[in-house]
Amino acid sequence: MNSIPYQINIHWSEADQAYEASIPALQGCIAYGETPDAAAQELTIALDLWLEAAQAHGKPIPKPDATLERLAALAPILNMSAIARACSIPVQTMATKIKRGTPLTPVERDAVSSLLAAHGLS
Repeated sequence: MNSIPYQINIHWSEADQAYEASIPALQGCIAYGETPDAAAQELTIALDLWLEAAQAHGKPIPKPDATLERLAALAPILNMSAIARACSIPVQTMATKIKRGTPLTPVERDAVSSLLAAHGLS
């Protein structure tokens, strides 16, 4: 999915029997799909159409949510946290070891190596 610079909400719609994806900042920008990913993919199309219509009718386009920009800036930390959790290493321990350059224990090293290899990053 292309990066959407707005907050996205995805939930199951009992009434529509589908996942509903919406951008709260853009009233009426909603899409549906059989899965959350499918709804998000459809939302990229809906966003393009919403922006085209707003521009064509001279409607103001809200600025993207600054919170999303902050989250994007934290992505390396969030990804590192996910790696630590997946390897059963306390996140703080992993962060400290990376910051200080402290070697991983053999068990930690094996867990991280296995995880990276499983994702084609060996």
